[in-house]
Amino acid sequence: PYYSNVIAYNDFLAFLQEMQDASTVANNDEATADEIKTAYDELKSRYDHLMHEWEKASYEVEITEQQ
Repeated sequence: PYYSNVIAYNDFLAFLQEMQDASTVANNDEATADEIKTAYDELKSRYDHLMHEWEKASYEVEITEQQ
């Protein structure tokens, strides 16, 4: 469980960096609508994956605590 939480935390930190990168793309005056949409879609996909991993890690902690 601890290992899963560390991975989830590291994934979250990486996600925050990806958010910053996507924000940089969106705030770039020369960015096209397609580039902004691509950055958003990648960020959304990453967020969905991160939430799935976070839920799995939380479930593992819950199981361990019940034993």
